[in-house]
Amino acid sequence: MSATARRLGCIAAFSLMCGYVHAAAAVDKINVGLGGSSVDTAFYLARDKGYFRDENIDVNFIVFTAGSQEIAPLGTGELEVGSGAASTSSPLTDS
Repeated sequence: MSATARRLGCIAAFSLMCGYVHAAAAVDKINVGLGGSSVDTAFYLARDKGYFRDENIDVNFIVFTAGSQEIAPLGTGELEVGSGAASTSSPLTDS
């Protein structure tokens, strides 16, 4: 993946997150599932720049070792947001 594509992906993720944060202004605490990769950079930047704090949101990052581990907590409401990236391993490409 090119550097430009990665940057655009981060910008897109951050843009989506900003839309969600705006809609969640009344929420005190948001749990965000992260995969521990560069895809999550936008979330860390938003936290470090105080964007969540400015919206009175207490964000809690929970790092998972695989994106698939985020699915159940998202379904049960334990996570409000899940982040992830496409895997290089796929049943369609593996032999």
